[in-house]
Amino acid sequence: MSVRRRGSRWQADFAHQGKRYRHDCAGEAEALAWEADARARLLRGEKVGGSGGDRTTCSTLEQLREEVLATHWRSAKTQSTYSGNTRDVIDLLGAGRHPSTVDRVSLDRLEKLLEERGNSDATINRKLTALSVMLKYAEERGWITRTPKIKKRREREGRIRWISREEELHIIQWFEHRGYQSMSDFCAVLLDSGFRSGEAMNLRWEDTIDGKLTLHPGETKNGEARFVRQTDRVVGIVDRRSKSRPVGSPRVFWDLTQDSVRHLWDKMRDGLGLADDTQFVPHCLRHTVASRLVQSGKALSFVQRFLGHKSITVTQRYAHLAPSNLEECTTVLNNYQNGLNLSRPPESSQDAGCDECATYGKICGGQKVVSA
Repeated sequence: MSVRRRGSRWQADFAHQGKRYRHDCAGEAEALAWEADARARLLRGEKVGGSGGDRTTCSTLEQLREEVLATHWRSAKTQSTYSGNTRDVIDLLGAGRHPSTVDRVSLDRLEKLLEERGNSDATINRKLTALSVMLKYAEERGWITRTPKIKKRREREGRIRWISREEELHIIQWFEHRGYQSMSDFCAVLLDSGFRSGEAMNLRWEDTIDGKLTLHPGETKNGEARFVRQTDRVVGIVDRRSKSRPVGSPRVFWDLTQDSVRHLWDKMRDGLGLADDTQFVPHCLRHTVASRLVQSGKALSFVQRFLGHKSITVTQRYAHLAPSNLEECTTVLNNYQNGLNLSRPPESSQDAGCDECATYGKICGGQKVVSA
């Protein structure tokens, strides 16, 4: 289908001679009309905006957005996120506005409008970043003279929500007792692998051989391959599901979708009386894995590799969850002090008449310590 709904708008999207042409419109009729006109222009040998690299200039923010989505973000896994963020920004700034008119004053106004919409500092940063990429794209091609400086807001470090062992038991039992075995299995795999929901959803049967769960490049957020050893619980789940899988089904969780997972999770959250806990979402199971590893004493570098964090900065959010490590530091220092036996200075030092020996012991060595 070349014309389809995308959020509150409609998009015409078709290919011609190996090139992709896209255009966002306010309504379906407008999108159909644009597609018909664009196809006719192409048949006459005329150029149409929105194709990868055909545009020689962009006179509006809407045209610039189409160009960047069709080229720079075309193969991005999060293209839909960029599309939504830039849609919001363009609508507030004015879709027909020339990119060169975006200045500090208009950016200040944009931030204020986003605040009034209830966007958090983190969300505003994502939208401003998307706008910055668009403007830099235009600057590199000479369509605007310069990109205004866009400062990121300081983001508050949100609370990391993880579940207790008791909560885990309640979640698993709630799904099982109501016949949602697939959802119970799905949550167990997330808790034993640290996979993101989308990563686990796309697991194929060939990704479960040799006692491993394997993620291939292009299937992970950082674009790198990753695998984890299956726990005993996961081994049992994979074996049981393999015996009941439909013929020709490539996915381990063939009977779940992102929408159904979200729906069932919300039902469980309501059933457990956690409807007001806005951070009790499927992603908190990944937080749980990180928290349990850190609390067990695993180094942050290990947790980073296990979870596939591209930057250690992301993993450091869990550093404060390792109080046992801090206690071990105190133990090490105590042992070091006791090993020096500082409480009992040697007799030779006392015989030397050093009045500092009672304090410094062996460090003094019978010689008076003189402060620099």
